[in-house]
Amino acid sequence: MLWHVYNGTSLNNSDIPNEFIAYISTLEMVGLIGYRDNKPYVKIPVMKKSDYQKVMRIVKSATAEIKSAIGDAFTAFTTAMKTPVPKHLTSVPDLFRCIDATKYFVMAIVREAYGKGLHLKNVDYCCPPAVLVYEM
Repeated sequence: MLWHVYNGTSLNNSDIPNEFIAYISTLEMVGLIGYRDNKPYVKIPVMKKSDYQKVMRIVKSATAEIKSAIGDAFTAFTTAMKTPVPKHLTSVPDLFRCIDATKYFVMAIVREAYGKGLHLKNVDYCCPPAVLVYEM
């Protein structure tokens, strides 16, 4: 549905089920979409898959630098505390799998992001970051 909104394709007579379209106000409420000239538009970052992969390499590199800076003992602790994920979830970054061991560190980052307004509006519960990734 977000892809249709991003492309400006009408949701009327689309292959999107009406049950999904009914949630468009919720997507607006949390800041995933907005309206301009009475037309919806995507308010989250939209990236080509190749660009997203570049960003993820940067994130992994930064994570490695952080691990290096905070020492081997903490790295061993976080590795031992990794949250197991189902086998079909292959792209969960290690940073998110170590949440139990790093939640205070992560919360410091989240608080800083909130202070800068870098969060979904009207969302006061745990919510993953959202990016629309496409491949052509």
